[in-house]
Amino acid sequence: GKLPMPNSGAGDFSPDGKRLVYSPQFRDFRHWKRYQGGWAQDFFVFDLATKQQQRIAYSKRTERDPMWIGDMVYFASDRDGTLNLFSVDPSSDQVSQITFEKTWDVRWPSTDHQGRIVYELNGELHVLDVRTKSDAALAIHVPTDGGASRPSRIPVEKNIESFGLSPKGERALFVARGD
Repeated sequence: GKLPMPNSGAGDFSPDGKRLVYSPQFRDFRHWKRYQGGWAQDFFVFDLATKQQQRIAYSKRTERDPMWIGDMVYFASDRDGTLNLFSVDPSSDQVSQITFEKTWDVRWPSTDHQGRIVYELNGELHVLDVRTKSDAALAIHVPTDGGASRPSRIPVEKNIESFGLSPKGERALFVARGD
């Protein structure tokens, strides 16, 4: 259905469904790190009954991917220079940092709304349990019969990309399929 606020990007409902945490802007696919301009995303909690809203977890930089788990809102922010996970208590606006990555951004967090957040870090998926604070990379194994890595012969006469002759014309060099 239609949301009651004029503009909304990403958001999440409170567990009781009476409030919504959201950002009025959607810029998740822009590659702006440490951005502090007018498109920096801020969070608001919108009360669906009273139509009142309050800003939470404010910083000059971007807050994104809000997830409501229990009484807390979890989110990613690059307020410390690298995207990390944070939490905020909407009733007190108290913000706490959850992850402390310095090299790689914590990206695309998502929750099961039970207490776990899955996110991407340096090409790996991690699962963070917000109740126990345990954080572990997922070991993903994709079974294969090795067909793509077996030696094979492929005709390349229709895939020649370029060629060159030696200085005296005694040899020719052809490039096909990048080789």
